[in-house]
Amino acid sequence: MTARYSPLRMLLTGPNEPLLRLVRLALHLEEWVCEMTLSYEAFFAHLDQGIWDLIIWDCTLWQDVVQVTQAVRSQTTTPLLLLMQREQRQEQQAVIAEGADGYLTMPFSLKDLVDQVYLLLGVEIERVPVFKAETISSATRTLRHEEKVAGWSWQKGQKILLTPIEARILFTLVHHAGQGLPAETLLVQIWGTAYRFETHLLAAYMQRLCTKLENDPLHPQHIQSLAEDRYVFTP
Repeated sequence: MTARYSPLRMLLTGPNEPLLRLVRLALHLEEWVCEMTLSYEAFFAHLDQGIWDLIIWDCTLWQDVVQVTQAVRSQTTTPLLLLMQREQRQEQQAVIAEGADGYLTMPFSLKDLVDQVYLLLGVEIERVPVFKAETISSATRTLRHEEKVAGWSWQKGQKILLTPIEARILFTLVHHAGQGLPAETLLVQIWGTAYRFETHLLAAYMQRLCTKLENDPLHPQHIQSLAEDRYVFTP
């Protein structure tokens, strides 16, 4: 099991101060460093003051979460976790497509929060399967594990880095190449049983993978969706 690297640096922001204080307490218990801002302007001022491992943005009191995601992604590639209301379901797939790395919907436990952080940052915990790195080649592409970024690259003249979740999805598909895996199987294996019905979340990540890895994302040759919510990797 990969050792937990500590301390990680988290930037917390949003208008709901009581919620952010609870989040900060949970992260402090993991011995991580947290800075908290309560306004849009303060967040971007802090963003330039250091190197952050994760941004946690509380959107539970804000309406336009897609605009928030776009604004953050215009300034940084730091992993982004959004805290959202369950009623914002329509926006959940949109924020992943715009570059958010994950979200939690109210209500959630502090354990759910900590587990999601470990998952997003690729830090291994015992209940998450640890996949051995391997290289798989096709006629024009090579899939290779990048140890330093906890991601994978698909090389064809340039290196393309994937987030830890993108890497886990891709490796799971590659590990079962040629087999149509049900969306529920992927969701449970990557995110846990609480996410087994979040098919829109998986669809958004599949779209991101196709955009990054396929020559023609609209007509993918390697990562394909099948009938009955199944996905397959074809070498």
